[in-house]
Amino acid sequence: MPDTHLRQQLDGLLDAAGAAFRSHDHAAAAAKLDEAVKLDPGHPGARLLQAKLLLHRDEPHEALAALDAIEQHAAARDPRPDVALVRFAALVSSGHREQAVDLLESLAVRLPNEPRVIEPLAGLYLDAGRKVDAATVLRRLVHLRPGDVRAARQLARVLETTDGQGAIRLLTAIHETARTADRPPLRLRLARLCRREGRLTEALEHYDALTADSPEGRPTEPRLWIEAGRVSDELGDVRGARQRLRRAVALGGPERHRAATALAVVEMHAGDLGKAAKMWRTVTVARDQTMAAKAWAGLLVCGEAAGRPRLATRAEIELDRRVSRADARRLLATLWQSASSGLAIVAAASDDQAKRIQPDAGSPLRTLLASAARTLERVRGDYPARADLQFHRAVAADCLGDRLLAMEAVTRAVEINPRYQAAKQLKTRLEGPDRVGERRDAA
Repeated sequence: MPDTHLRQQLDGLLDAAGAAFRSHDHAAAAAKLDEAVKLDPGHPGARLLQAKLLLHRDEPHEALAALDAIEQHAAARDPRPDVALVRFAALVSSGHREQAVDLLESLAVRLPNEPRVIEPLAGLYLDAGRKVDAATVLRRLVHLRPGDVRAARQLARVLETTDGQGAIRLLTAIHETARTADRPPLRLRLARLCRREGRLTEALEHYDALTADSPEGRPTEPRLWIEAGRVSDELGDVRGARQRLRRAVALGGPERHRAATALAVVEMHAGDLGKAAKMWRTVTVARDQTMAAKAWAGLLVCGEAAGRPRLATRAEIELDRRVSRADARRLLATLWQSASSGLAIVAAASDDQAKRIQPDAGSPLRTLLASAARTLERVRGDYPARADLQFHRAVAADCLGDRLLAMEAVTRAVEINPRYQAAKQLKTRLEGPDRVGERRDAA
């Protein structure tokens, strides 16, 4: 144990070293610390400040050596995280991340209410991809620091991939208390998250708030109108989808072809293949060859479904020039599903039309429909609250002649969204007395 004079010397050296360190005079700080450790090689305060200085110099291994020189009993008696946190930083800087996690986990057990321990532990969990553990720790941090918006937003970001509903609740609370300037990006995250979680009505409310022109009269970004239009389409609101997507097309710019593509799909869902073909034509000149190929695939489907062989033939030639046969089949499977949905809505208008939406047994379109039906069957389990998936599943089943499955799916679609006009029309047609005779004739 050093005597009083030695203690005074050490205190003076540490005070001088600390002042030099805070003023970024690292050379002077190092000189004072060297003197201090010569007097007492295991002095906790001297070695701790020395370790911090070495970390600033990007010398993590030397910092760890300085910490190792601290007598273990001094660290064990002191519950404060100072020494352990400096050791943690040195371990991370020297590449020993697993040891850093072990250290902070043990410290978090001793000090469960210490944010300085919990916050870096959450960061380590995130870096390691341990999102569930990160969420647990971040919840604790938010509880300890309820006003910490940064921690709350970080937790919301983690929950977006692990607990979508929880993320929506947290983001909603953050949005309500956020500054006006911070609200639009938060609302956009909420809109996309609500859409992903199948809460389409809420998603559309958020998009409608975002797509309102600013007080300064600046137009909304086309991408927001596009996303809003797609949500309207998923809700079965063809009129709303058209309005929003036409606005996006009218705004022009780099997004115009993407907007036209989305509007073409909506027109196919509505059964208006003429308008769909018109939109697809505008996209065929897109520089993005993937987008242009999709447009030619759309024209091919429109031509086949509307009985326009010249259009279908030309579109097939252009499609073959741009993509492989396998890619073409994938595009056609998706777009034929969109077209058959619309044709199913208007099929009751004529017997010829009703027959046209049911391809012959040997038709390649029937194979595409079967593939689309299998995909929809697989995906619907992941999104049980999506009325549009149930509706398109019903259409595929109807076109393939499976009335029972079609009725089951379309009934579910109407239960999810009673305002889904396309689904209600299909359900009415499937319930019609003529369907029994039609299926008997098909058999």
